[in-house]
Formats: sequence, structure tokens, C-alpha cells
Amino acid sequence: MFTKKKKKKIHKIASEKLQIIIVTYNRAKYLERTLNCLFDKDSPVKDVDVLVQNNCSTDNRRLC
Repeated sequence: MFTKKKKKKIHKIASEKLQIIIVTYNRAKYLERTLNCLFDKDSPVKDVDVLVQNNCSTDNRRLC
């Protein structure tokens, strides 16, 4: 259960834009799970920008 203070903090975060940069190297199998969590419909943050930088991975997976 959230206290009033925590609820207020979560509401403040949810009303702001979140910008995330992910630099990855041979972690494509983890990247999908990470992105799914970021864009989870139950997330309190609704406005998210994500930049994924593929650092010359060799794991034969292409980022789209």
C-alpha cells in the first residue's frame, strides 16, 4: 500500500516525460524484455522516449 507521499511522487513522475538511452552489445534477448517493461500498459509513466544504441553487436539479431 502506498502512502500519500508516495502516491504524490508517483503521480508527479507519471505526468512528466521520461527519456531513456540504452546502449547494448550482444544483449538482444534481454532488450526485448526491457522494452516490454518500459511500455507496459500498467506503467505509471505514459510519455516515454527510448533511444537504443546498438554497439556493433555480433549476436546476429537486428534491432528495429
